[in-house]
Amino acid sequence: MKVAHWHSQTRHPDEDLDYANLLGACKGGEGMPPEQQHCDTFQGNRDLAFNPANPVHDVESKIRYLADGTMESDDPQLDRDINCVLNLNRGYRLKESRKAVISAVIHKVSMRPGPRTRCELHALIDNWGGRDANGHFKEFCRVALYYLQRKLARTR
Repeated sequence: MKVAHWHSQTRHPDEDLDYANLLGACKGGEGMPPEQQHCDTFQGNRDLAFNPANPVHDVESKIRYLADGTMESDDPQLDRDINCVLNLNRGYRLKESRKAVISAVIHKVSMRPGPRTRCELHALIDNWGGRDANGHFKEFCRVALYYLQRKLARTR
């Protein structure tokens, strides 16, 4: 893990140590060719249009995950951040990992015939949204939560 900046340090030196500008990020394929890098490693000195840690920006509600693991947004600036600034659809293993989570959730939901109840879906949402004994979220939990919350919204 490393510290990233949603406003680049080069272009906004006055925000260098401003907590509102700091984000936790993975290593992002450090040392790999640029086409396999992602997150802060790929971002370099470019600014993000949205701060994913700022609730006012509500990034999660503007993102969707497709069955093939693609992450996208109808907001052109956010879609630019996803694809051009952070390289989240071409970066090392990201798209494949999101696809695997979606497949695992679909498999879990489809394990028995018939539709899942709202209680069952809430239990799966609680499971995916909860932290483990070390206080960590499951890897790619937002992808699973996106799918499950959409399924819940369609369930009566």
